Order: sequence, then structure tokens, then C-alpha cells
Amino acid sequence: MSELSRQRILFDQISTDQLEEDAYNGITVYQRHFHRNFLNLLTQKYPILNWLIGTNNFTKINYDYFFHYPTHSGNVTTYGDQLDSYLEQISVDLFNMSFLIDLVKFEKQLFYSSVVSEFEREPFELNILNEYDPSSFTFLFVEHLSFFKTKWPLIDVYNAYKSIECNKPVITPTNYTYPIALYFFNTIDGFKLQIEQIKEDTMLFHHYLKNHSLLGALELMSDEFDFYQWLTYATSKNWIIGISFVNHSSKDTL
Repeated sequence: MSELSRQRILFDQISTDQLEEDAYNGITVYQRHFHRNFLNLLTQKYPILNWLIGTNNFTKINYDYFFHYPTHSGNVTTYGDQLDSYLEQISVDLFNMSFLIDLVKFEKQLFYSSVVSEFEREPFELNILNEYDPSSFTFLFVEHLSFFKTKWPLIDVYNAYKSIECNKPVITPTNYTYPIALYFFNTIDGFKLQIEQIKEDTMLFHHYLKNHSLLGALELMSDEFDFYQWLTYATSKNWIIGISFVNHSSKDTL
């Protein structure tokens, strides 16, 4: 038997929940070690969830999640990516599961926005827009920009978690869903995570620009959409990093 085969058998044994069967066998020692390490990974990805529901609840969720969704990836940062799917199958006392699922999706986006390797870019020069037909190009955006829609007060929860007092907020849903933008902005203290509620049109236009030229995206928007207002807002946040030409066998970028 090859070493790789032996390692796979060992991992399959570790990934089987048998702690209650024999608390002192060798596999259980491995399990406890794995559980502790993966709990640390999950805490790094979902610190707000851990803070809200408490360490005991969070530890139990991690233990059960590990056996339901054992990682087979060499990239350990992907551990916990299916936590929202797992939460759909369970309940946590005193918490609305719809809220916790949204919170987990929100924190996952926060996590992956923060691990983007490159933040600093040259400012986008608006005068380049006058040089090309709007049907020939679309915008390129910073990699760390993402959007999220929810009916829950996730910004309030995030701010409460980050505050000095760390007082847990009252969590009640709105009667509507609203979009949130997550991105990093260069301040005098360096790049800082920004989380803010935005207009529906702002997110919708960004979505259209991913698959259409600037002109094509504009044609899909309502008559009330103000492109110049959107452009002013997007450039003030340093979201745009260039343009990409469309309708070519290979896209060129500027």
C-alpha cells in the first residue's frame, strides 16, 4: 500500500464521528487535534457568529460540521465554506436561523474580500471614456468589491461586534431586502474595510457590466437610472480600475 493510500485511509477514519465509541484510541487523538485546529479556522472565518451564539454553541457546530463536511482541499482556508448549507439543517436556541444563515454568508464574503492580495491601484482616469465607443468596452472593478442582499441588520451587528463595548444588538428583520457593498478604501491609516448600504441600482448596474458593454448595461437599466451619479460614486470609492474591450476573441484591458 502506498503512503498516499495510507494517508487517505487515515483521513477517512478521522472524518468518521467515533469519539463517543472510544475516547482513548489513536484515531480519537487525531480527531481531537483536527477538531481543535479546524475550530480555529472556523473562528477566523466567522468571528461574529462565534461572538453572537457563544463559544459552546459555536464549538458544537464546528464539531458536527467537520463530520458532515470534511475538507478534502489542500487549501485549508476553504474550510467552513458550506457552513450556511449546514445551518439550514439545524437549529440554534434563541436565534432565527434565517438570520444566522445570512450572517454566515455575509462573513464569508468579508473573509474572502480581506484575503485579496492586491489593494493598491492607480486612480482611474475618467477622460479615457471619451476615447472609445461605449458599445466597445465595459468597466473593470477592484477584486475585493462584493455585494450582499439581506433583510437583516447585518451592518449594525458588524458595528456592534467591532465596537469597544461589544454590546449584542437587538436583531429584527426589515420588511424588505437591501443591498450592501463590501470593499477596501485607502485612508490615511491604510486600507480599511468599508461596509455600507447602497442603492439597488448601484448593485444592479455592476451586475450588468459583468456581461455587457457599457452601452448594453445602460440599455438594461430603467429610465430613472443616473449614470453620471453612479460613475461619480463608483470613482469616489475607487471601485473602477480600468476598462475591458468586448466583442473580441480575447479581451484587451486598459
